[in-house]
Amino acid sequence: MKKYLAMMVAIIIVISFISGCGKKEVSDTTRNNPKSTTKSDNSQSTNIHPVVQSNSTQGTNPNSRFQKAPDFSLPSIDGKIVRLSDYEGKVVILDFWATWCRPCVMEMPSFVQLMKKYSGQPFAVIGVDLDRRVSKEGIKSFLKSHNINYTIVMGMSERSVLERFGGIPAIPTAFIIDKNGYIRQKLVGYHQLDVFDSIVKTLLEEELAERE
Repeated sequence: MKKYLAMMVAIIIVISFISGCGKKEVSDTTRNNPKSTTKSDNSQSTNIHPVVQSNSTQGTNPNSRFQKAPDFSLPSIDGKIVRLSDYEGKVVILDFWATWCRPCVMEMPSFVQLMKKYSGQPFAVIGVDLDRRVSKEGIKSFLKSHNINYTIVMGMSERSVLERFGGIPAIPTAFIIDKNGYIRQKLVGYHQLDVFDSIVKTLLEEELAERE
């Protein structure tokens, strides 16, 4: 009986890491949006947009079939305004997370490592914090204790951002955006470093399309 209970607990823990933390707090903000849902879609546990290696030449846009990432202006943890459009020309991991979400916290060291590995290259990580009941000072203390070396913005200061990205029913949710500003993959739930690293490496090798 004890072995059976232990096995059930282990299965529940694994499922929680794969599917991510339920985001009731965020779902409440999108309840009136008919396009959003609080029910987790199992298909979101895998990659929504496959990364396609481009064989294009300069002056063409190979990513026109992908969705353009919606722009936003959000305050950083230090009070500066951060705009996604300012990162055009870079590969960006846009990670929706919260301090109370264990899978989110377990992913953060991977982003720290990627920032170090691709230092000097057109790459950035932006963490969108979705905490509602943690003070700014508390978040700053959390970031310092985890040696976070990438930009953190306050997502709950402008909740329409969540709707623009299709609603965030579970976290962590990471959007991986290419140099031209297109969403190439959406990852929901915990993913290991090598998953992010492989995608980022592929997108960094693609050329930046010329502006028309």
